[in-house]
Amino acid sequence: MKIELTLEDEQGRLAMKPNVTALLIHHRNDRLYTLQLVLYALSIRVVRARSALEAEIQLCEMPCPHLVLSDTVLPDGNWMDVLDVAAKAVEPVNVIIVSPTADTRLYLDTMDHGAFDFMTDSFTVPQIVHILKCAVDNVNRRRGSRLHAATTTHEEPRHLAV
Repeated sequence: MKIELTLEDEQGRLAMKPNVTALLIHHRNDRLYTLQLVLYALSIRVVRARSALEAEIQLCEMPCPHLVLSDTVLPDGNWMDVLDVAAKAVEPVNVIIVSPTADTRLYLDTMDHGAFDFMTDSFTVPQIVHILKCAVDNVNRRRGSRLHAATTTHEEPRHLAV
């Protein structure tokens, strides 16, 4: 399989910001091959976990990955456990659940429980690129606004009148 991606916008700048990290959570080595190629082509650094527990360790340390891409089933749980772990991350992260098959009910469940997006193994390269770019843009805005709020909000301590 040959994948060619245009990584520049109309002004010739790189489309993806450098230093983006994705945590890829899966235990089946035969899966997510195309996704891994796209991450590599977009210069997104990939770190790996084989379980929700391993993912939790990585999400509780700095620097925290920007994206979490998880298989639906893991040795110690499933996608819901990943969403629970991601909610405890030290920085905002966007979780994308990757299913081996198209499943509308699963898609709706993942979105209802807080996943940023959902994709299947059959998604095309342009679809994967679009989802990843949207997720990176969103998490960068969330992290940026959080930093901005932390540096600009200087309120004097409030004292309660007793």
